[in-house]
Amino acid sequence: MTWKAWIIPVVIVALSFAGLLGAKQITLPTLTYMFDKEFRGETATAKLTVDGVRCYGTANALREHIASLPGLVSMVAYGGRHRVDLQYDPRRLMPEQITESIERPVSTPQGPMAFFKVVSVDVN
Repeated sequence: MTWKAWIIPVVIVALSFAGLLGAKQITLPTLTYMFDKEFRGETATAKLTVDGVRCYGTANALREHIASLPGLVSMVAYGGRHRVDLQYDPRRLMPEQITESIERPVSTPQGPMAFFKVVSVDVN
């Protein structure tokens, strides 16, 4: 076989490899949600690493779990990175309250269970 016959397979393998490496650099949101569409004040952002957020389903479960927390403005979850970015009103809510709310146990038929654990918090 000549070298010309190998060009297309080599290019395909090289592009596939580059695509796999590049995909690790790109992060797309798993879930984006606005809790308060009317809010016009200043917000703070808490970037949390949350054990238990792995996909759209678990991100949505977290959204439902913290939806009643006053002062939340928006949520963006990245399931593949276990990361949740929450915008909130700093006059009504503190990062410690967010962490407590996330880690609060949920009532199940087997009894209270904690589904989420905050591993780290970065506040901007």
